[in-house]
Amino acid sequence: MLRTKNGFTVIGTVLVVVAVAVLGFAGGTWWQANQDSQTFIREQSGTDNENKDEKNEKEKEEPAPIVFKATELEPGDKVGTMEAVSVEKFREEVQGEQQELRDDNVSAKFNGEVSVKGTYVKRSGVIEGLCLEDLADPAKDRLPRTEGDKRDHFCFDNESEVESKLSGQEGQEVTVTIGDFHYKSYPSEVVNSARLVEVE
Repeated sequence: MLRTKNGFTVIGTVLVVVAVAVLGFAGGTWWQANQDSQTFIREQSGTDNENKDEKNEKEKEEPAPIVFKATELEPGDKVGTMEAVSVEKFREEVQGEQQELRDDNVSAKFNGEVSVKGTYVKRSGVIEGLCLEDLADPAKDRLPRTEGDKRDHFCFDNESEVESKLSGQEGQEVTVTIGDFHYKSYPSEVVNSARLVEVE
């Protein structure tokens, strides 16, 4: 049998070389598989984050309508970006008959601010005042309302400030920030109101 100077057979040397090669190949394969796995995880994580970002952007662009039920709303409840301060009947009684709190007989006040866009007008007639009407989507869906209420207007409480800040813009579309939203609903014509905070 052939031997090397150190006493190893040629066959033994070949076996050692083959074993080292196999181990090296297996180690390289494991390392590559591990790298591929980590790359996949990073890519998947990035995709998930992108999907979440797209979902958040879509929610910002298309906010859901804000609807509340008069008999279930309580002070402290959050409705969109606003918080209910008080909830009561719009009319306590009619011709001596006590009225119930319901979606078409409610007066609800809210704290909080929201940005809305609409046409600035001076109304006269049954409803008088400085108002914002034809509220643009999705602005009108940021204001609290009861089920089925399709009104797209409200009037301002602080008229002197409104006249100053919106001077010369009657009949024009404006974007404003409002606060102290007062929701009113009754079978006869009533109008919601809010305080002008700033013109954007």
